Amino acid sequence: MLLHTITRGKPSKTMAFMRFAHFMTVKIFPGGDVPAPEAVVEASRNGNFELVHAESLRPHYAKTWTAGRPNLSANEKKAVEIAGSRRFGRI
Repeated sequence: MLLHTITRGKPSKTMAFMRFAHFMTVKIFPGGDVPAPEAVVEASRNGNFELVHAESLRPHYAKTWTAGRPNLSANEKKAVEIAGSRRFGRI
C-alpha cells in the first residue's frame, strides 16, 4: 500500500514552526487534524501494515505550489464549479 499524507512534522517552539502550524490549521486544513508522522506509523502498524519506506516531500512542496497556482488560476471557472466560490476564494 502507498500512503501519501501530510503530517505536521517535528514540533518545535520556534516562531517559524508556529507560523507554519497556524498556516496549516487556518488556511490548508481548517477544522482538520494534521497528525504527527508517528501517529500515522502507529495506526498503520495497528492495521498490520509494515513501514518499508518513508520520505519527506516538503522540499518539493513550494515548487509544486508555484507550478500549480497558475494552472488553478487559468481554470478558475471549472475549479469554482467543482469546489464552490467560497473554497476557491481561500486559495
